[in-house]
Amino acid sequence: AAAVVANDEDVDAVILAAVDPAPSLRAHQRLELAIALACAALVAIAAVAGHLISGRSMRSALQLLDDQEQFLGDAAHELRTPLANLRLVTEAGLRSEAEAVPALRSARELADRMGRLVTGLLARTRARSGVVPIERVPLRLDQIVEMVVDENDAAATIVITTTPSIVIGDPELLALAIRNLVDNGVRHGGVGSAAPLEVRVGDGTVTLRDHGPGVHPTI
Repeated sequence: AAAVVANDEDVDAVILAAVDPAPSLRAHQRLELAIALACAALVAIAAVAGHLISGRSMRSALQLLDDQEQFLGDAAHELRTPLANLRLVTEAGLRSEAEAVPALRSARELADRMGRLVTGLLARTRARSGVVPIERVPLRLDQIVEMVVDENDAAATIVITTTPSIVIGDPELLALAIRNLVDNGVRHGGVGSAAPLEVRVGDGTVTLRDHGPGVHPTI
């Protein structure tokens, strides 16, 4: 900046004021660099956060798909035998009027059994996915086993020995687990009048003994 000191027409002096612009320029450059680095950091943080959020969402979606596939597989496995029995029962009822009433009773029992199976499968799927927490209540294990055995089509060939036993657990999940054990024992254990399936309940445990061929040692 400059200012002139004049007296009439004569210039007496010129006052100059100056400052070195280099420090201000360097400060400006540092500010630009800091802004650029801050923007780059924000972009990187946003990218990482987006990746983590999308990854978590994808994992949840994949887990839901796995749960659905598992449910469908379990449902197909559990309902295959009752549906086959239901078909046989209805065919027997259609052959003659004398067999119609017993066939209807058997069909109703099979429908109730399939309803319980579906309820148990849904409970297991919901518990696995965390939608519904697993229930933990005192249960009479011997009564649950007796109920499951009575529902089985081969109940007449199952020998059950129980003593009062109380456990803590989810009634639907526990009944489903015992039902699977009993059904597998009946299906693969060589159950018959000469070789019944033996079920024992006591001290909070369920023990099943069948007379099937077993699993080959090399498997």
